[in-house]
Amino acid sequence: NKMATVKEVDTAMQADTNYSGIQSNSVQAIRRALFTEVKSFFKALEQWKKKPETFTGRPKFPNYSRSTDKRIIEIYQVPKVDDN
Repeated sequence: NKMATVKEVDTAMQADTNYSGIQSNSVQAIRRALFTEVKSFFKALEQWKKKPETFTGRPKFPNYSRSTDKRIIEIYQVPKVDDN
C-alpha cells in the first residue's frame, strides 16, 4: 500500500473551507494526527494478516466525522509582545 505524501494530503484538504481558514500550526497538528492514525491502521492490518487470532476482528480504517460530529484539535499560542 502506498501512503499519500504530505503534499497530496494538503492539496486534497485545501478544498475544505474549514481547513483553509485555520492557522498553519493547527494544520500541521491535524496532518500529524492523520498520518499517525493511518500508519497505525496499516501496521495493525499487516499484523492481523499474519496472526488473525490475536485480534477480535479485522482492523477498521479510522472513522472520521462527517457534518454533525467534529473533532477539535486546539493549539494554544502564547503571543509575544515586542517592546520596540
